[in-house]
Formats: sequence, C-alpha cells, structure tokens
Amino acid sequence: GDEGSVVGSPPPSSPTLVKEQVSIRQKWIAEMNNLRVLAALVGGFSISKFDPNFTNTTLETAATICFFMTFHASTCCAITSTVIAQRLNFKTDNCPMFRNSILRAPRVLLYMAVAFYVCAMTIWGTSGSEGALRIFFGVVGVLSLLKSAFLIAYLHLAA
Repeated sequence: GDEGSVVGSPPPSSPTLVKEQVSIRQKWIAEMNNLRVLAALVGGFSISKFDPNFTNTTLETAATICFFMTFHASTCCAITSTVIAQRLNFKTDNCPMFRNSILRAPRVLLYMAVAFYVCAMTIWGTSGSEGALRIFFGVVGVLSLLKSAFLIAYLHLAA
C-alpha cells in the first residue's frame, strides 16, 4: 500500500525526489527558461491576431496597437531572458551575479506583454460586438486585468 497512509509511519523527508541543493544561479537560469517559453506563447497568440489593416474604427486601431505592443514586449522578454540565461551558464556558482534590476527585467517585460495582450483581446472582442456581447467582453477584460494585477502584487508582496 501507500506508505504515507500507514498510521504511525514517519512523514516523507522531502516532497520531491531531488535531494541536491540548487544554487541561486541555477534558479535564475530556470526562471529565464520559463520566461522565454511564456513570452513565446503570448507573442505567438498576439501575432496570430495582429492585422495592420484592422483599423477602420478607433477600437480596431487600439486593438491593433495593443497586439503590436504585445509581440514586441514578448520578443524583448524572450531575447533578454535568453541572453541572461546564456551568460549565467558561463558563470560558476561562486561568481558575482547580475544586479537584481537586470535579472527582473524579462519578468517586467512579460508582465507588460500580458497586460497588452489582455487589453488587445478585450478591445478586439468589443470592437466586433454589439450590445450585451460588447459589455460581456469589456467586463471580462477588465476583470482579467484586475485579477492579473492583484495576483502579481500579491505574489510579490507575500514573498
């Protein structure tokens, strides 16, 4: 049976199978890898909707600009995190790290990309809709932005 369910058995020593210490440098390399993947996803979604000819109304123009800003922020995030990860790969754990502002820059770029993407999708949805559907897209978009902002703030303030 499952050893964790036996009454009186000692708890497992670690929730993971990895028993070795991970250095700060290795954690930042992993962070940069995660940011690259997320930036590629957000940027890819954005560029698939980007249409410079979608500018017949003010809302369509705003959506086009937001999509444009999304894939540029995503590209900058991916490039910056790739370069940082590459440079960290050539350091040892005993070498001085980069300044925090440099290490956090790709994350800020990703946050910008996500905010622009949510705005773009909200505006894009409302520009092609009428009545209740337009209100629905607007409300869901605003709630998505607020939820993301509060979650980011909570995660950074709670840590």
